[in-house]
Amino acid sequence: MQEFTERFIPSARKALADFAEGSAAGDGQAIADTAHRFKSVASYLGAAPLVELCKRFEAAGRGGDLAAIHTLLPEFASAVDDADAYLSGQLGTPDHPDPAT
Repeated sequence: MQEFTERFIPSARKALADFAEGSAAGDGQAIADTAHRFKSVASYLGAAPLVELCKRFEAAGRGGDLAAIHTLLPEFASAVDDADAYLSGQLGTPDHPDPAT
């Protein structure tokens, strides 16, 4: 589980980059596809805020609502940062040493 968790944040940052790239290209379907894939990963880890944002990205992408997608980008980035801080604290990464050691 720890290995999966450690790969979660890089995967989330990749999804964010894909959302931004899809937004710049006006490719709503690519955004919807990325959101659908990442939603499963976020759901597995119980990252409810990211799951909800993925649902919104998916709907906006399928609907071609690029304005909504632009609005969601900073929200997703903030949620990824929050998840990163939480997981770093839980895993005791070098940036956030385990307080129990």
